[in-house]
Amino acid sequence: MSLKAKIEAVIYASEEPVTLAQLVSLLGVEGQAELDALADQQESLPLEESEAESTLNPEALNAETTGEPAEAEPATPESSAPVESVEAAPAVAQAPGIEGAEALAEGAAKETAAAARARERRLRDHFRSILDQLITDYASDERGLEIREVAGGFRFATKP
Repeated sequence: MSLKAKIEAVIYASEEPVTLAQLVSLLGVEGQAELDALADQQESLPLEESEAESTLNPEALNAETTGEPAEAEPATPESSAPVESVEAAPAVAQAPGIEGAEALAEGAAKETAAAARARERRLRDHFRSILDQLITDYASDERGLEIREVAGGFRFATKP
């Protein structure tokens, strides 16, 4: 069953208006799976032909089309610079104190909380777009029901 159908069923079966937060908490796992699948599909789409041509190396393209090997680039003086000796390396950094460890843990906790808020925001936006689709579907003249936004939630009602 699709996420859209599950949202529709929850709203239909509920006696009280269903809020967006309730839908996200109830169907969040399915919603996240759908968002991940959409992201994977977008990543796997091929580049436009004009984008693909602009990112290709012209010499490599020439080698592929003519069958001739591409010429190797001569070494630049920067790439052949001598490597510094091990003795010039800085001393091993001291391990952070307790204050440093607490600051690192606090920073990691803030990043985790920010990532969770961003994930929740994306889920709410995704659910809202699905709800908007359902509202539009039910707004047609062919249906006797509509989805109304009532008291901060959504519920089915008969059309006037």
